[in-house]
Amino acid sequence: MKMDLFVRRLPSPLAVAAAAACAAVPSAFATEHEGTNTEAAPLPLHTWFDQPRPVERPAVPMAGSRGDCPELVDANAGIDGDHPAEIAFLNDGVTAVIVNRDSNNVAYLDTSTITITGATPVGEYPVHVAVTPDGQYILVPNVFSNTVTVIDSATRNVVATVPITGNQPYRVEVTPNGQYAVVGVINNASDATFSVIDLATFTEIRTFPGGSQGVVGGFANSVFPIGGDVFSQFKIAPDNATIVLPSRGNPNSTIYLFDLNTGAQLAAITTPLGAASVDIHDTTAAVGFVGATSQIHLVDLTTHSVTQVIPTATNLDPVLRFTPDGSRIVTGYLNDTFMIDVATGAEVFRFVTGTVGDIEITADGQYAVVSNFTTRLFDLANPAVVAQMSFAATAELAVSPTSAVAAGLNNRFGEDVHVYTTNGAASAFQGFTLTGPAPEGDAPFDAAISADGSVAVVGMTLSYNVAIVDMASRTVRSHVQTGKRVMDVAITPDGSYAVSCDGDSDTVSIIDLSTDTVVRQLQLPAGSRPAKALISPDGTKAYVLNIAGTDRIWFINLAGASSSIIGSAICGQTGAWNTPQYSENSAIALSPDGSLLAVCDSFNDFVRFFDTTSMTEVAAVFVGDFPIRCAFNPAGDRLFVTNAFSGNVSVIAVAGASSTNLGETPVGPNPLTVDVDASGSYVYVTNYNFSTGSSLYVIDAATRAVVSTIPLGDTLIRDTHLDTASGTLYAAGLRRTATSAPAALFRIAADGPATTIIDTTPLSSNGLDLEFSNGTVIVTMPYLDGIEFFCFGVPCPADWDGNGQVNSTDISAFLTAWLDSLNNQNLNADFDNNGIVNSSDISAFLTAWLQAVQNGC
Repeated sequence: MKMDLFVRRLPSPLAVAAAAACAAVPSAFATEHEGTNTEAAPLPLHTWFDQPRPVERPAVPMAGSRGDCPELVDANAGIDGDHPAEIAFLNDGVTAVIVNRDSNNVAYLDTSTITITGATPVGEYPVHVAVTPDGQYILVPNVFSNTVTVIDSATRNVVATVPITGNQPYRVEVTPNGQYAVVGVINNASDATFSVIDLATFTEIRTFPGGSQGVVGGFANSVFPIGGDVFSQFKIAPDNATIVLPSRGNPNSTIYLFDLNTGAQLAAITTPLGAASVDIHDTTAAVGFVGATSQIHLVDLTTHSVTQVIPTATNLDPVLRFTPDGSRIVTGYLNDTFMIDVATGAEVFRFVTGTVGDIEITADGQYAVVSNFTTRLFDLANPAVVAQMSFAATAELAVSPTSAVAAGLNNRFGEDVHVYTTNGAASAFQGFTLTGPAPEGDAPFDAAISADGSVAVVGMTLSYNVAIVDMASRTVRSHVQTGKRVMDVAITPDGSYAVSCDGDSDTVSIIDLSTDTVVRQLQLPAGSRPAKALISPDGTKAYVLNIAGTDRIWFINLAGASSSIIGSAICGQTGAWNTPQYSENSAIALSPDGSLLAVCDSFNDFVRFFDTTSMTEVAAVFVGDFPIRCAFNPAGDRLFVTNAFSGNVSVIAVAGASSTNLGETPVGPNPLTVDVDASGSYVYVTNYNFSTGSSLYVIDAATRAVVSTIPLGDTLIRDTHLDTASGTLYAAGLRRTATSAPAALFRIAADGPATTIIDTTPLSSNGLDLEFSNGTVIVTMPYLDGIEFFCFGVPCPADWDGNGQVNSTDISAFLTAWLDSLNNQNLNADFDNNGIVNSSDISAFLTAWLQAVQNGC
């Protein structure tokens, strides 16, 4: 399936503001025909603005969270490489320098070994890079520091930090003779300026008005916490003096010409809307237009006038390049790349590429390298595609000045860099690596905590690994390499192993938690994108749902290095609901006794039940529109299903092949999370209301009626956990808009009709997954690469009657509960959390009771 690198859809000017921008457009997610994805594939969102804008500053993380153990744990180790923004080669032809916007550094890539060999810190929010013609210096503009960092390429040390007049320097170009650097400065966009730096003294020697410059578009991703800005472009002519700036405007754009030596404006040429890209050959500048204008303008830099207007077949992408002799132009539009004869304006050649990420001309002038999901090599002299190199999405691209090598950034779907050879028909993809030194812990997504509360396993969506977190010390003890895009993790009840769903590698990794190593990696023989995992109560089996290709439940025998797939069953059409910022995948649930597995067949509006012993489907129950999550009651005879698009909750009477839908309970729009209390009497549902924020709906399980509705402010709840021992519901998520109050963690006393909010605690950033263990809550924060800890007082498990003391009355109370569990088949007295109530619970409770008496809780 061919996919464009960009899908023009919703505005998103900045990564951390992406959710707010998208959340303001609820209509895009109103039906299952919009905002859903049967493959759970990433959907990049891209837009163009009519006029430039300043850069929006990301929300600053809070200093620390509240609670008894405030801590935001960094999932990384050492230097990080977050959001690679631009790339350039040094003159050795082997080393590429990568600007990492969100980690404020420049990383160095050895393309011969495809390894990151180090990094140099720079200012805040670097977004561009230039290398002087002699290769001696690397120049990096820092948007929020209002500086340009100058790095000696040989020593990799900062030799100067040049203050820039104005605000938000975003682009730097060096004159061909290497004498000056010209810096574009956004200010308020409409009053942009240029600064000129003398590269002999590293001082700003001139600043002058520079038309309108800034952010002209944005991109975001529905799956990954990735997003960013698209900036204005400008070029310096070979005369070392003329600056050419295409500037957006509405109803007209302007092509500005400036003299960098005097600051004089040489021309301001009025053009149609959409002036965007620019390249220069000798004394001719070519300016391409995005949007409906569909033209290329040729500008004579001696007469300062447009000499030719070349119509194009349709909308252009914001990139074009002259061939080395200047006779032709290579550019892209929609899903094609094409070549135009400059003299005649005629289209010479066209080929399908998908929306173009970048176009660069190889050092020998023979080829154009065109980046996209498949990067192609295009022969310029004899127009033809001579090589196709498929691996993954590539956007910004650089070519070696001395050899047949190219390096490109995957910053729309990841945080890595790809290396290609560009030697004609023998060209090939060579490999990739992350844009920071390993190990990294990028974009923590799903997490799981061991039953004893000692270890958390946190899956990363961008760094191909999981982080193993020691819960007591709140530190990352190791990073374990798995497959790409970890979508879910689970831990066996005894804490021996973890299971990782490696969504974009189509593998399931079995991790030994005693050695923190992958001891077995299972490749799915059919279907793809494993996304959900559960483990049987006895820890001997794992159940994994894949949501692309042919959707199946996979039955896995868990035996460490000898783990194996023992069966599978087709389960309808699952996939993703692309909610703003983070998509939500079809869920699975396991009955308390482990005998039945429920699957949300979201696109067909069914819940399917599978017998975990026979590995076969025993029932398919029709429910509401787009079932997304479900939960069993403790007795296992009811399943509660949240239906995202019909705004209700289905209640299923679970009885094997005779299972039936008892009806739907209306709640607010887009219900998502669902929890059932210890007695099975009440169900707690939160929704994802893009317009007003989430609410909590309390449903009486017997009557199926909503008995209480509690607004939860502007936080969009993404995940919840009901601690049945204390009756406390924990809920966390993300802020609804950029101007909303910070996202919060809620503690709620879950008490049926009397349910009330205990307190709210601001989160350091938008939260995704919430996990709970013995009074401690962790929330994953993909944008911060962090895991935030909250402690609210650890309950004493041996204080069974909850009177604040540990004495003989607790033994009596526990035994009463234990007998009740046996008689009524509930799990209230499952003290050792192994999914069954038996004599081992008495032993575990008495051990804890004796320890509590001796040492206190």
